[in-house]
Amino acid sequence: MNLNLSSTQGVHQRERGQLSGQAGREATNSRAVVIGAGIGGLLASRVLSDHYDEVVILERDELPATGSHRRCIPQGRHVHALMAKGLQVVEHLFPGISADLVSQGAVPANAGMDVLFFQHGGYHCQAESKTTPILIGRPLLESTIRQHLLQNPNIRIIERCAALGLLADDDGSRITGVRTSGGPAANSDQVILADMVVDSGGRGSKLPRWLKALGYEAPKESRMESNIHYSTRCFRRSRDHMAGKLATVIASSHGASRSGIILAQESETWLVTLIGRKGVQPPKALDEFIDYARRLEAPEIADTIRHAEPLGDASVFGFPHSQWRHYERLNRFPEGLLAFGDAICGFNPVFGQGMTIAALEAECLDRSLAEGMANLAHRFFTGSAPDIDAAWELTTSEDLRFAPISTVIPRKVRVTNWYLDHLHVAARHEPAVTLAFREVVNVNQRPASLLRPGTALRVLRGNLHDRLSVDRTAGPFPASGAIEPLPSLPTSAD
Repeated sequence: MNLNLSSTQGVHQRERGQLSGQAGREATNSRAVVIGAGIGGLLASRVLSDHYDEVVILERDELPATGSHRRCIPQGRHVHALMAKGLQVVEHLFPGISADLVSQGAVPANAGMDVLFFQHGGYHCQAESKTTPILIGRPLLESTIRQHLLQNPNIRIIERCAALGLLADDDGSRITGVRTSGGPAANSDQVILADMVVDSGGRGSKLPRWLKALGYEAPKESRMESNIHYSTRCFRRSRDHMAGKLATVIASSHGASRSGIILAQESETWLVTLIGRKGVQPPKALDEFIDYARRLEAPEIADTIRHAEPLGDASVFGFPHSQWRHYERLNRFPEGLLAFGDAICGFNPVFGQGMTIAALEAECLDRSLAEGMANLAHRFFTGSAPDIDAAWELTTSEDLRFAPISTVIPRKVRVTNWYLDHLHVAARHEPAVTLAFREVVNVNQRPASLLRPGTALRVLRGNLHDRLSVDRTAGPFPASGAIEPLPSLPTSAD
């Protein structure tokens, strides 16, 4: 059957929240269909609403009315992070959403003062930062974005509706719709016609298979084995826990298999994710969970949760590998079709940058659409690739620390990890190094920014200082002003 989803409300003109260059612009195309109502799909839909009369989102899951966990997103129960750059983009797409999130209990955090970071045997020193991410659970973030999105009457979501394949014109050069099952006609397949189809179906995207069925080459895939296991629990939070800090990251150092993260969340709770590598699986049982936390390289997580009230049971999740489907390398690609978010690249979540990269892809999508439809897919895929590559380099370099001894590690990765090792040592003593690293983690800067002469000089000085230091761990709250600042360097050099 042919499903008629034409809008009866005309072109919706947003009075606020227009992307740059779109104010006053009228949509000139008919319908865009987005596969997947995860955060990536919601952000893509928001952008498409400025370029198409109607946006239809297909979601195989049943969506909760409030910020509850979803069956089709098992990773949603674990620690997530919307980095500062991602929050900036989301706020631009949905003006006022940051205040809305905070009003619902999300926790603003100063990236330099409210977050403890322990790696390579020491704590990064504390330093006041202008970067302020928001700490929030994935379900509340997604449901709030969805509520803001659906204020646009020309955007709709069809729940319990799975995409089965693509429709194309006679020569296969243009995608014309999607075949689906479920939704309003649960017992029959349906056809939804579209001028644009965006696959935001996540890591399990079927788009490579669909492309091959249409006679196109599937994208080459880069894959990095991670074999990470998570166990996550929620605890009641007290303001005096962890000396008032809002987050602690205890990273695994020099090939150690255990790490952990604790983040303040809405409803005065802590979300604690314990991580195991190299076959180590963090436990679910409470006593064993706390004992595992005690075995981490720093005590903050264990000291916090051993006296805190546990809320609910543990959730576990395994992450086998990161994958990047290189659509930007394809020579042929049908018109009227894009991949988006994790359907392009699913990162190891160790740095929590996936949602923020999706937000940057949304910016790139808007720029690409504003430039016209000609060669759209190539412009979007190549335009978003540098942001993906920066996050990929950061996360895969970390993964290769845990690779089997027989693994041949590229020279570039060895040099990167050597430098990062020394950077983490310097960050114990140099506030500017701490802040430079936090800017990269928050995606305000690319990893290459850590090589700027001013930062590199401070890395050198911090390591010299560390060799002379009696107590290299410096405790959880080392003073940030222990060393006189370096003389100012020319702007072009730093």
